[in-house]
Amino acid sequence: MQTIPGVKKGQIKDVAEGYAQHFLLPKKIAKVLTENVMDDLNKVKERQNKKESKNTKEAQSKAGKISGIFLPIKTKASTNGTLYAAIEPAQVVEILNKQYKTEIKPDSVIFEKPIKNIGQHKVRIIFAPGIFAMISLVVSAE
Repeated sequence: MQTIPGVKKGQIKDVAEGYAQHFLLPKKIAKVLTENVMDDLNKVKERQNKKESKNTKEAQSKAGKISGIFLPIKTKASTNGTLYAAIEPAQVVEILNKQYKTEIKPDSVIFEKPIKNIGQHKVRIIFAPGIFAMISLVVSAE
């Protein structure tokens, strides 16, 4: 399927008659706006809105489920409290997914700064644009 730069799927645009007749319509890139096409477009937008609303509610529910938790993690550290290996988002995701039955991906875990010592650290988990949970990661030595 061919796309036109700067034009989104389902967008209504006025174009030159020749451009429509000789390029857009023969290649089935566009359709002439009729009542049927407009009805179909409205139905598609309605389905998209319902899907987005459902996804937003699910993201808010997931964020609420883990927001504010204290997540303990044990790792090897020196006597002065410095970790031998920094904590990675994948480690946090593994624990969250096991303990809280979530389906979080490592790229949605954001550290305020690299976690390289024992103590309590704030971690942001992003579920959707504008929807996130803040948790506290409690790092201790093994």
